Amino acid sequence: MAQLTEELSTRRWLVAVGAFLGMVSFSISRHLYQYVLPPMATDLALPYERMGNIASSYFVAYAVASLAWGIVADAVGSRRAMLLGVGLIAAGLTGMGFASSFATAFVPYLLCGAGAAGLSVPQVPLLSSWFPANRRGLAMGIAITGSGFGSFALGLVVPTVVAATNWRTAWWLAGGVALVFLVICWWLLAESPTARKQRSARRATAAQRPLPAGGMLRGSADVFRQATFWNLAAIYGLFGAGYATFITFAVAYLQEQAWTAAAAGGAAAVWGAGYMVWPNLGGSLADRIAKKWVFAISLLVQCCG
Repeated sequence: MAQLTEELSTRRWLVAVGAFLGMVSFSISRHLYQYVLPPMATDLALPYERMGNIASSYFVAYAVASLAWGIVADAVGSRRAMLLGVGLIAAGLTGMGFASSFATAFVPYLLCGAGAAGLSVPQVPLLSSWFPANRRGLAMGIAITGSGFGSFALGLVVPTVVAATNWRTAWWLAGGVALVFLVICWWLLAESPTARKQRSARRATAAQRPLPAGGMLRGSADVFRQATFWNLAAIYGLFGAGYATFITFAVAYLQEQAWTAAAAGGAAAVWGAGYMVWPNLGGSLADRIAKKWVFAISLLVQCCG
């Protein structure tokens, strides 16, 4: 029994590492765009308004797909859902490298947004099933740090790649990295024994008692009637409104202020470094105080920025 407990303890940290790599893929899909936006806009002869529309396609796909990924994770397991998410990101990143017009950039970025939701949504139940309540905040923080690490690495690497080759190569290299992470995550990610038992129990119950008409839709309607759902949705909407605008145009703005691409990328790497610190700090804090205060502190810091 002690050996089994030790094996499970080791396995849960490997799962956390897999979630970290998944979030690096998530970060690449979300943050790479800002580094290649100026040369990409020039080559495609698109104004910033249209480039903003392309960026919006990512967030629209993310929002819409988030509603579906929870259902997918319940049906096939969080691990498979996350692997599918990384696969969609790899396909979308590769497709962006072949973009030749607004439409041919809009569609693959939709894939990136849908795949990103497939990482951020299923990882919550996956990590929650592996870690006890007093360690979940730390586990989530480790995973989300992957987003900061991805942004940090992009800020250092992408300007050099674009200067040496072009913006298309940056997208293709990013797609290759996502494919490598897909293979690694295939080995690292796993369903916890508890999650597997719970899913088997749900399937057995469903087989014995057929789902009533509109059962899945009725379950979604129950969620939409919860005040807590709308509260959290509003919080995330406020966060997203500032965050999405910043990460889309900040690097382009610095270049308009006569910064070189390398200097602007370096500034973005500093932002990514900050993103690597706060999730762990916030996660540890959330294990010790009410999570609503962690939300409040985070939004206050963003508001000051």
